[in-house]
Amino acid sequence: MIQVVTALALLVLAGAVVLLFAMLGELASRVPPPDGGRPDQTLVPLDEALVGNVPDTWPGSLAHLSSASEGVLVVLSTVCQSCRRIAGQLTPELGVGDGRPFAILISSPGRDRGEDFAQQHALGRFPYFVDENGDWVTRAFGVLSSPSALLLREGRLEAALQFRDLTALRAATNGQMTRRS
Repeated sequence: MIQVVTALALLVLAGAVVLLFAMLGELASRVPPPDGGRPDQTLVPLDEALVGNVPDTWPGSLAHLSSASEGVLVVLSTVCQSCRRIAGQLTPELGVGDGRPFAILISSPGRDRGEDFAQQHALGRFPYFVDENGDWVTRAFGVLSSPSALLLREGRLEAALQFRDLTALRAATNGQMTRRS
């Protein structure tokens, strides 16, 4: 009887160790690189995005994207560490869209939290919209991920990309929209 109990205890312990290592691996994948490290340059197309979709309505601060020949909507979240880093990379000189109109959508569980995020990262310099629970961007474009960039042509979603570094996004999308003309 003692051997059965010991065997079960060892089995449970082994399972717990495996689970612990899996959790540590997941956590490590979410930690940004150490100072001086190169940020992840990967851009991943968002399969769930409704490419080709045009929203029926646009929030006022994003309305300029509905008629722009080319535009970029950057989707950030108040609960995303990468989003905080990217918000800190935004400057009026650099912007996002390489001369294309752009705006920022802040997905947040509440308006106050989204406004605090915008203020904390000085995003008021840019057109932005606080999208409570990501309802509008999910309904309009099927996007559930952040940080992501939505490449638009006259309000129509041309591509949706998840990214971790603003410089990588700029480099990868430089000229991407004009090539599709």
